[in-house]
Amino acid sequence: MIIRSNTKQAIDQYQEKCPFCLNVLNQPILTYIDCDKQPDLKYEAICGHLLHSRCPHCGSQIPLSQSLTYEDKLNHTILYFEPDDQKRSSLNKTLQKKISERKIRFKKTFYRILKRREDFYEKSRILDCSLDDRLIELMKIYIVQFFSIERNQNVSSIRFQLQKDRPVFLLDINEAKGIFGFSTEDYDLLKNAVKTLEQMDPALCSEHLLHVDSQWAVETFPKVQFLLMDPSKSSDLETDNLDELCISPDGYPYGA
Repeated sequence: MIIRSNTKQAIDQYQEKCPFCLNVLNQPILTYIDCDKQPDLKYEAICGHLLHSRCPHCGSQIPLSQSLTYEDKLNHTILYFEPDDQKRSSLNKTLQKKISERKIRFKKTFYRILKRREDFYEKSRILDCSLDDRLIELMKIYIVQFFSIERNQNVSSIRFQLQKDRPVFLLDINEAKGIFGFSTEDYDLLKNAVKTLEQMDPALCSEHLLHVDSQWAVETFPKVQFLLMDPSKSSDLETDNLDELCISPDGYPYGA
């Protein structure tokens, strides 16, 4: 686990049994990536090829359970992929302290802690588009509700993806695959609502959150939806029964 953003490059030794041939893999792996200086590795992350290795004995593609720090200086963001629960808890405490110190010095760096590799790949794509991951997670909820209410279809999985360098959402709908286009208009509407909510409830909606995922979006979307319906009633957020405004979407949070 590495939390020093000024590290040039970090290499660790990875040792684990291949689940297919049971031979021991013993090879160097990257634990830190500066995506601005290592565009080839950035491309691998966006394509979902990082965090995998090929067994030299049987040739099988093996997912790695390594820790990885991914820094995007252009977007002032550091992603921490940490599959180990204990290490992730320790990292969370360390970063909470670091965020407080940086706020005092008025520096702006955003941190995200990720458990699943699919979430890491998706965050790298969102960063590549210089988009706000909070808004992307909320857009997913909106799309899931649209298919549930308007088309009576169940979205079991939804991911932000790039198709010919254009942002889209890939969906699993009733055991079929689908593509939903990215709406700049919807994104901007959510941006304004989230900005208002952030001022009212920083603990819920701050851009300095360490965990922005489907669970956060499900909890946050009712308040955002309320603001979208009538921004003038922002003072009523604490007293209204917001649960009635948000239909719980089937299959969400989604699986990796």
